[in-house]
Amino acid sequence: MATHPRCCAGLEHDNSDGWHDIHVAYVKALCSRAVAAPHARKWSLAKICDQASREDGLDDERFEGDLLAAAVYMNHLSLVVELVGKEGILRQRYSPTEFGLFGSPYLNAIATDNEAALELHFEAVEASPNLNLNKVRHSLIRSACHYGSTRMLKRILPVPDWRIGYRWMGKIEDGMAHSNLPSFEFLKARRTDYRLPATKQEERTVESLIGATLRCREDVVRHLLEMGASLTHIRWRVRHNSAPLLQACRGGFTGIVRILLEHGALILGDEIGEAAQHGRWYTVRVLLEHGVDVNSGSPPVVMSAVAWEREDVFCELVK
Repeated sequence: MATHPRCCAGLEHDNSDGWHDIHVAYVKALCSRAVAAPHARKWSLAKICDQASREDGLDDERFEGDLLAAAVYMNHLSLVVELVGKEGILRQRYSPTEFGLFGSPYLNAIATDNEAALELHFEAVEASPNLNLNKVRHSLIRSACHYGSTRMLKRILPVPDWRIGYRWMGKIEDGMAHSNLPSFEFLKARRTDYRLPATKQEERTVESLIGATLRCREDVVRHLLEMGASLTHIRWRVRHNSAPLLQACRGGFTGIVRILLEHGALILGDEIGEAAQHGRWYTVRVLLEHGVDVNSGSPPVVMSAVAWEREDVFCELVK
């Protein structure tokens, strides 16, 4: 516990020696700053204090793991250097895909574009006989696409002269559905380094289109369609529920609905009912502008307007 006062002082400039004061500084520092990380658990101060007051609530590994997440998020690199090399913090429960009380140090580094902190973590993992750096990088691709910049994504992926095998390709394809357009372009360029049959390429492009639609990535959806992504894929004829247009209507992604319709997406009848059932009235209006029958779909649009107590929409539909 000797390092805790010094670590807390580094965060809060409080050199108190008493454990109560240290704990208060710790909770205050983490609550006020680190919990703002996009993937951190949103726990109230009361719950945090309750967790910390339990018998095992303040063990060294937990304290230092949470403190490391805060130090990374706040860019206190001196604390990161001090804490990151400790074997306990690099164990499984502080892995890139699992979060401590205040988020994962790896993902805090990605979300704040803190390349120096991420590099310190990679160096510590590489020096550990019990951890594999390639596995760590592999597990971070999706998070880098979702939270990070293209620069961080380049740092996590293998260097260009490596052979990108199937295991990496699966993560790259998955990441394309989560990424912004610059990251998407970067991932697409890496994907072409690995040759796949044309049918498999089409299937993966379709999966990227579905993922981008579900995450309301308008720029990526438009780019995929301009690349020639199929809107008449055979699977959608069998499982209409997976069609991008229906997904966009269900989510109320009006911009994506317009993009899909501009590129020839077929309206099969359920879209307007699905949009109305979920209260997506702007989307309903877009579909009506494109000639969709107000009586199509299930449940009927008028019934959904009544269920949502939208008198204005009801009057607009029945006039």
